[in-house]
Amino acid sequence: MVTVLALGAALAFGVADFLGGAVSRRATVLQVLLWCVPAGFAIVLAAALIDGGAPTGPSMAWGLAAGLAGGTGLITFYGALARGPMSVVAPVSALAAAVLPVASAWSAATG
Repeated sequence: MVTVLALGAALAFGVADFLGGAVSRRATVLQVLLWCVPAGFAIVLAAALIDGGAPTGPSMAWGLAAGLAGGTGLITFYGALARGPMSVVAPVSALAAAVLPVASAWSAATG
């Protein structure tokens, strides 16, 4: 089941990145996010309601911080896709997204 969910998430991110970049060439980045963010929020809210659990103060603070960081990342990413070739921007951002956690885990493991 984990593999299916991971593949589904990868597919969703790939489609969202492609469509977000394509649409951001025709509209401003903020206009694109004005439609994308509420749609993503509705999906995450539905998943949270289905999963259940009570929110805590620290989890809400981490969620807020993650949302701000994610929003900043999306603005930067879609802006780059609107300005540069998608065939360059998407792989570079994917590489950075893969290298940073691996480097962080490696440095934590090696002290």
